[in-house]
Amino acid sequence: MSGILRWEKGASSIRANRCRLPAVPSKKEYKVGEKIQISLNNRIMDAVIRAVIEQTDGLRLQVDFGNEQTALIHEWQVVKDS
Repeated sequence: MSGILRWEKGASSIRANRCRLPAVPSKKEYKVGEKIQISLNNRIMDAVIRAVIEQTDGLRLQVDFGNEQTALIHEWQVVKDS
């Protein structure tokens, strides 16, 4: 979750609340079937885009990678696009 932290002082403790920031428009148009490289768990993997999902917190991509594995990733996880 992206955002900035705002500290609130409560009766018994201090807690951090995340404030949502508006999503930044995407600089790139992603297409279904496009081959890209993604970063997952500090590894670079080849993947194919299966769906492009626009959410309030930004763009998400449903990708296939490896042996029948799928993931829903953030746009910032794309390392290189073809």
